[in-house]
Amino acid sequence: MKLVAKFLLLFALTSLVVLAGSTYLRVTREIDHFDIDMRQDVASYGASLAHAVAALADSAGTHRALRLVEHANDSANHLLVRWVTLDEDARFDRPSAALHDLDALRRGELVLATVPAADGGSGFVVAYAPLDRELPGIGRIAIEVKESLEIRDRFVRGTIREAVLTMVVTFGATTLLALILGVAVVGRPLHAVGLKVRRIGAGDLSGPLALRQRDEIGTIARELNAMCEQLAENRRRLDTEISARIAALEQLRHADRLATVGRLAAGIAHEIGTPLAVAAGRSKMIVSGEASGVEVVDNARIVVEQTQRISAIIRQLLDFARRRPAQKARIDLAALARKTATLLEPIASKRGVSLAVSAPNSETVHAEVDAGQIEQALTNLIMNAVHASPVGNGRVEVSITHGPAAASPDHDPAEGDLISLAVSDNGSGMEAEMVAHVFEPFFTTKEIGEGTGLGLPVAYGLVREHGGWIDVRSEVGNGSCFTIHLPAIAEKIG
Repeated sequence: MKLVAKFLLLFALTSLVVLAGSTYLRVTREIDHFDIDMRQDVASYGASLAHAVAALADSAGTHRALRLVEHANDSANHLLVRWVTLDEDARFDRPSAALHDLDALRRGELVLATVPAADGGSGFVVAYAPLDRELPGIGRIAIEVKESLEIRDRFVRGTIREAVLTMVVTFGATTLLALILGVAVVGRPLHAVGLKVRRIGAGDLSGPLALRQRDEIGTIARELNAMCEQLAENRRRLDTEISARIAALEQLRHADRLATVGRLAAGIAHEIGTPLAVAAGRSKMIVSGEASGVEVVDNARIVVEQTQRISAIIRQLLDFARRRPAQKARIDLAALARKTATLLEPIASKRGVSLAVSAPNSETVHAEVDAGQIEQALTNLIMNAVHASPVGNGRVEVSITHGPAAASPDHDPAEGDLISLAVSDNGSGMEAEMVAHVFEPFFTTKEIGEGTGLGLPVAYGLVREHGGWIDVRSEVGNGSCFTIHLPAIAEKIG
């Protein structure tokens, strides 16, 4: 309602100024008109009486003429009427006004003046109407007509009271009407628009704004409703696109996982073949009767151990290949790294590459992650390192550290400690221009048929979804190092 308050204040001040100015002009005009009427009244009365006195003096004598003046004074309630001499004769009354120019009266002109009251009151307005002839025994006289200004003062006070009352009533009525219209036409609709905008800001696009106004505020409401409908449609379309993208990304990750499983299966064929051969040989010895007594028990135990070894390898492959939703839990990343290295050991051994894992013994390396996704990302990095290492004397090391780490310039630093899983090799390394593209889909440095170019992009995406990132350091001739940084879980003490 701040806008309504500002509008009402501006309207009230403007109305007050206009009404006050109008009232002042009205009062001033009424006073001027009253003064003019008062002067005209006394002047007309004096002139008429002077004419009558002159006519009566001619017909009935001076005494009767002067009696007419006394009778006029008695009959006029609000006027004081008398005759005054214009000559320097102390026997007769002189004019009340301090007339500095009596020549105007002697020339027969009407004179108007204002005389102050002797007691300090309102005073009088005086008209002097000269007779056009001299009276015998008296000389030149004039009729003096006085009217008290108290009448004008009462009129002024009444006019001011009436004007002020009219101004107050008009101001109050117009202000109240402006308040009602401002709240109904501006305040409430704008408040509803504000609430709608806040709901839009909070993501709530439901509930159209119902305003029937045909003014600018109504136009804003209709445009807001249209905008909400468009945003809702865009949101539905975006949700559909995101769902499709997530499904495609999940399929891509699963395809990468299956491709990795294929390479793992080829690599551990020998690992499975050896225990199968041992189990088959021992089983034949038992069936043919070559073994007897205690030897039968020992051979059976060896068969069981080899089949368990084969089952464990197959179970690892199935767990790795199985599609499942992301499930974050508290995981020991050191144990996860050792498990991944064990799974990839046959492939590394087949290429003559040593694979080692080093982790701190005294410090905890727990993180809140999805074990399958981080295992997939780490597997991709180790597989790339094995393929990048020289055949026969290659060396791949997975090192785990726990503590504060500087963030890449492309990422914001994480809060708290970080767990870093570094996968380094002693291969030929990469040039800086090549390093800048390693996480782009389908970019690969391997020979045709050895890689799809999706392993590193998938690993990068998985780590980013866990609030981490991957650093790359590579130098031509000195190998490469890919480091996964993940937020660590704060360990409770005591």
